[in-house]
Amino acid sequence: MGKQQAHPKQHGIVPNKEGTGAITMAHKVENTHFIIVLDDSAKSLIEEIQKHPDKVGDEQLGQVYSSLAIEEIYADKVGEKASEQQLNSAFNSVDTKAIVKDIVMNGKFH
Repeated sequence: MGKQQAHPKQHGIVPNKEGTGAITMAHKVENTHFIIVLDDSAKSLIEEIQKHPDKVGDEQLGQVYSSLAIEEIYADKVGEKASEQQLNSAFNSVDTKAIVKDIVMNGKFH
């Protein structure tokens, strides 16, 4: 079974290219980098969340989730959608919101 392709360019989004308004954030679990694409306006909010993880509320996480430029979780590179098996193995979940939270709390900007 091949990997599903869902590249942000299909939606007019070019992550990490200046002026496109999108950034990527990745979190490595075992040998796989899990990547999300966010509107760059979320960067300061995420930096604040990472500085004070004990003070993170549902409202902040909701703002982060709503700032996803595309609601896909990628594996290893943008364009290769993570499979349910990969997500379950890494996060014990396929719930997008829970996985985005984990990536935001533990990931790094690319």
